[in-house]
Amino acid sequence: MNNEQSLIMQLPHVVFHTIHQFNDKSADDMQYGDMDEHELKTLGVSDISSRVDPYRLIKYDNNYPDTYISEVGYFPPNISGTSITKEECIDILFNEMKDLAKLFYNSSYAKLVIGMIEHF
Repeated sequence: MNNEQSLIMQLPHVVFHTIHQFNDKSADDMQYGDMDEHELKTLGVSDISSRVDPYRLIKYDNNYPDTYISEVGYFPPNISGTSITKEECIDILFNEMKDLAKLFYNSSYAKLVIGMIEHF
């Protein structure tokens, strides 16, 4: 075998292989989980969405204008809404994140950013 033949890569070729399986809860980077409601509120995170209240699993009945949010500063707990499941709340939050992401990225990166968010 000459040097030229030894440089030929056989395809498919594995470039990287992880030690841990996907969603392996024992992996180092999986040891720090999501914060619970108390931890988030302690940090002052109370208004997460203009569409849902993830703490109470409520979808707001009305779309409140930005002026309402800026005048009041937050969504008061007495705002009415419709009860939803945790899965419905997650879907609404991800859709809201995708919509908001479009505002901050120029059109040449919007598809990439949305694709990354959808990959979550």
